Amino acid sequence: ARASSAGALKEAARAAEEALALEASAERAHPYRVMGEDGNVVMRYPLQEGILVNTLTLDELDGMVKHYDEPYSHATSADDFDSIPSQAKWVFVGAYKEGSPMIALGAFGQRDEVLRRTERNQPHEHNGAFWYMTDGHSVGFAPTPEVGKKGWLVDASNEHDPARLSWGLHGLGGYRAGTQLGLGCWTKMLYYTSRHAESTNGHSC
Repeated sequence: ARASSAGALKEAARAAEEALALEASAERAHPYRVMGEDGNVVMRYPLQEGILVNTLTLDELDGMVKHYDEPYSHATSADDFDSIPSQAKWVFVGAYKEGSPMIALGAFGQRDEVLRRTERNQPHEHNGAFWYMTDGHSVGFAPTPEVGKKGWLVDASNEHDPARLSWGLHGLGGYRAGTQLGLGCWTKMLYYTSRHAESTNGHSC
C-alpha cells in the first residue's frame, strides 16, 4: 500500500511539472494572452513598452476587441478614436500588409494617452513611444519627438525610419507605416481591451 501511495505521489508530481512546463511554453508562444477565470482569453499586463516592429502576429491580439480595421485609403477621422469605449483601458494602434499574419508596426498605449490631443508637432511620451493626435492634421506615434516636416500635415520626417506610424485626419487617408508610404495594400488597425489579467507582480493593471 505504501509503494502504491508513493507511486501516486510521484505521478502527481510529474503531472504538475508537465502542467507548469506546458503553461511556460504557452506563455513564450503568446506572451500577451492568458485564459481568464471565465475561460475566455484576456490580455496579460503589463504589456510590452515601445514600438513593436515585426514583433506580433494578428492572432496574438485575440484577447482584445477589434475596433477599426480599414485600408490605408480610408479617411480616418478623430471619431474613429473617440468612439473607443470610455471603459477601455488599453489600445493597440498598428498596421499590417494585406494577406500577412504579421503586424508590421504597432504600439500599446492607455486609452486616454492615445486619444490625448496635442499641438502640431508636439507629441507626448507614453509607454515607450511619442504619441500625437492633432485634429485636422494627423495621428500616430514615433520613436522620437521629431514628428514634423515643413508643409506636411502628417509625419513625413525621416522616411527611412521603420518605427513611425502616421495616419491623416484631414479627410484624405494614408499616410505611412514605417518606411512604407501610400500603402495601397496595407491596413490600419485599432484594438482595445477593458479586460485584463493580473500582472506578474500580483497587482492588477
